Amino acid sequence: MKRFIFVVLLAMTTQLYASSDETSSVDVFADVLLWKARVVSSENWAQIITPEGNNRDIKLEDTPFDWDPGVRVGASYHKPDNVWDATVYLTHYRTTASSHISGDVFSAYLGNFYADNTDGASFGPSYQAAKLRWHVYFDTLDAELGRQFIIDDVLTLHPYVGIKAAIIDNHIDTTWLNPTTPTTFTSATEDLKNDFWGVGPSLGMNTIFNFYRSRSTTLNLFGNFSGALLYGNWHFEDKYQNNTPTTIHIGNSNIEGAAPMLRGQLGVEWSEKLTNSVATVRLGYEAQVWFNQMQYYSYNMGRLDDLLSLQGGVLEFSLKF
Repeated sequence: MKRFIFVVLLAMTTQLYASSDETSSVDVFADVLLWKARVVSSENWAQIITPEGNNRDIKLEDTPFDWDPGVRVGASYHKPDNVWDATVYLTHYRTTASSHISGDVFSAYLGNFYADNTDGASFGPSYQAAKLRWHVYFDTLDAELGRQFIIDDVLTLHPYVGIKAAIIDNHIDTTWLNPTTPTTFTSATEDLKNDFWGVGPSLGMNTIFNFYRSRSTTLNLFGNFSGALLYGNWHFEDKYQNNTPTTIHIGNSNIEGAAPMLRGQLGVEWSEKLTNSVATVRLGYEAQVWFNQMQYYSYNMGRLDDLLSLQGGVLEFSLKF
């Protein structure tokens, strides 16, 4: 279903551009992204408990993500005798976080809780060491219809409405080594999936503030702000295995519901008129916040309802002809 939504939007856009005539202009663009992800709930994938007399020192283990590259490609279609324009673009981003800890380690995931503890009478095993790899797979497709308003010589506004489709998958792979409590096994793995797809309306405003203009060169500041409300589906998997061998599947039912998001972008752009085209380079900062993204079931936090954020630099190259 989620792949079908992307194909439909692409087919609609292809038909739109195929209907253009010789008086139309097309702007093609490609963005290089350097983003850092933050997943709320990733700061509690495990706990290290250190005894101190009659007290306990409990440290929650975080999962810091690296700065990783991504891409965005798209095109805009505009007729000179019309203030309306159409834009479509695809954003593709991947990132991975890794963490390795040792001590008296306890898992925050439900499969580990039932390992050698089928009646739920204890807290599950503790381990001497554990490691994690958290993968985020992020793809969005946007189709937008906008209108340009030239307020004066320095300010241009461009409101738009559109449709946004998204596929956002979080895959968590964990390994647990050398149990410190009496068990029948010596190592275990637990892998979780929190997979989302959704589609819904979007609304935004692009602004351009000009601070320099010559016959061929233009320098602008820009600020773009938008939001979307997607109807989405979440699919979950949680599989625990140890080397006895024992396998535990945690059954989490799919969830359907609303997935709001907000996006902001600020930066500077340089445009140069060429013989038959206009070249533009943009450098900016972008942030996206996706609410309700992490909804898998955690042992010590219950059903989650947490956000995913993405932020970092954007370098755009575009050519209008």
